Amino acid sequence: MKLKKYVMACAMLVGAVFAGVVGFRVETKAEEIPYYKVYTAEEMNAIRSSAAAMQYNTNYEMAAKTDLEYNYKFTVSQKGYLTFYGDNPFLAESDNGMLQPFFNVIDENGNCLWRHYYDLGDELAQKHGYKIGLNPGTYYFSMTTGLYSLKNTNATMKYSFAFTADNYFETEANNTKETANVYNLGTTMSGEYSTRPWSFWGKGPCDDYFKMTLKKGKTYVFKANMYERSLTGQDFRVEDANGEKVFGCRDFKNGQYTYECPKTGTYYFRAGTDLVSATGTVQPYSFSVNEKKVKVSATSISKVTSKKKSATVKWKKKSGVTGYQVQYSTSKSKIAKGKKVTVKGASKKSVTIKKLKSKKTYYFRIRCYKKVNGKTYYSTWSKVKKSKKIK
Repeated sequence: MKLKKYVMACAMLVGAVFAGVVGFRVETKAEEIPYYKVYTAEEMNAIRSSAAAMQYNTNYEMAAKTDLEYNYKFTVSQKGYLTFYGDNPFLAESDNGMLQPFFNVIDENGNCLWRHYYDLGDELAQKHGYKIGLNPGTYYFSMTTGLYSLKNTNATMKYSFAFTADNYFETEANNTKETANVYNLGTTMSGEYSTRPWSFWGKGPCDDYFKMTLKKGKTYVFKANMYERSLTGQDFRVEDANGEKVFGCRDFKNGQYTYECPKTGTYYFRAGTDLVSATGTVQPYSFSVNEKKVKVSATSISKVTSKKKSATVKWKKKSGVTGYQVQYSTSKSKIAKGKKVTVKGASKKSVTIKKLKSKKTYYFRIRCYKKVNGKTYYSTWSKVKKSKKIK
């Protein structure tokens, strides 16, 4: 068994030479080993029986030997992310060797929610932090040492765990549209996705999907950030319910894209890449979607002229509006409950309000309004203008 794994390791390394440490875009056939597997009852019983209680902020060590397995059990009481830290001692000396462990997060039902292949022969000799977003529940972190070829067989990989509560971090697994996280407009979400692993580990669905509802005629502002971590080929896009690309990262200017929705329906924000990497690099990102608010210019009352049981209100006209709304009352403190008069047309600049009570003082204010796709938007109210007593 060990000889077979060693041969497979050599084959993988030859492939990695052609793929490059960073990777390149290729189309590969689906592998026999699924990236996100479902563990059998027998496998889960073995993991449960051997799992130690995970301790946060505690230093652990993985031995540089093949066929070793380390299992941990942990419970999440609130939404957030588990951070797995691992260092790489194997590049301390030139051509010291390599270790290729697998890391898996599994739920109580045996579903693998997150999986990462960590090539310690290629990764930089520095500490990494991989974040796995989780909902409340009980989970298992399973580690296997995989393959190795070392000069220094006494070397160990040091690692530790931490948990951070966060309502705005992706939750695994969200690698398909069917398992997409529901996104609430107006929030900023963050997360991490992996490049597609090379060779017999399987071409897994490593993208992250977020599901949202957009409405016809509304304008939305999409913002997205991909944080460079020695990786090329990042890609993010918005797709409709049929999987058709609506727009992508090339459409973004300064990390932003404004989109007028032509049809009410379900849309998906996808963060990911088609990159195949020998190391399965992890890439962080963040994004937000906000409905673009229609700005309406405000105006002010220039003059109020009292007449016989009426008053003429004049204002400064504004371009780009649909019309004006004048509100009035005999009480300044109760003007918000006063009557309203609507004046259509941006070019209008006065209105005469009739049927007022004589010998009464009135208070007036004005605002502009604008209609867009059947919806009315208003500016702020002007300062209140007091009239002389009505004749």
